Amino acid sequence: EKFRDCAVVVVFNEQGEVLVCQRKEKHGSWQFPQGGVEQEETPAAAASREMFEEIGIEANKHVNIVDTLPEGQCYRVPGSESWAKKGYVGQRLFFSLFFFEGAGLPPCDLSGQGGQKAEFDSVRWNSLENAVAEIVEFKRPAY
Repeated sequence: EKFRDCAVVVVFNEQGEVLVCQRKEKHGSWQFPQGGVEQEETPAAAASREMFEEIGIEANKHVNIVDTLPEGQCYRVPGSESWAKKGYVGQRLFFSLFFFEGAGLPPCDLSGQGGQKAEFDSVRWNSLENAVAEIVEFKRPAY
C-alpha cells in the first residue's frame, strides 16, 4: 500500500491556540495548511513552502519552526478513484510546528503565492481540540 507524503503546518501562539484556515470552495470547512512533499524535499521544507504558498506566512520571518514530528500518521481516502489512479490509498501526514510570537493574527496573504491558486479565504485561531474536531472525519484519527 502506498501513501502520499504530506506536510501539515501547525502554527500556534502563546495562548496555545492553533491557526486554522477556511477552504475557499467549502465554507465551514476549516483545516491546517498542508500539501505534498516533493521529491528531494524534507517534510519541514515542504511545510515551510506550503505555508508560504497557501497563507503567505514565511518561516523565520513571521513564525519560527519549532520541530517536525519524525513519524508520519497515515489515513486512507475512502472510495477515491483519483487517488487510486495515482497509486495511493491515502496520505502520510508529517506535522511541522511553528510558533507565532505576537498579538492578533500573523500577517497572512491568502491570494496564493508562488504561482499557486488561492485555497483559503479566511484564518482564525482555535483550540487544538476544536481544530481536530473540525477535521473531516476520515482524516481525524491521523491528527
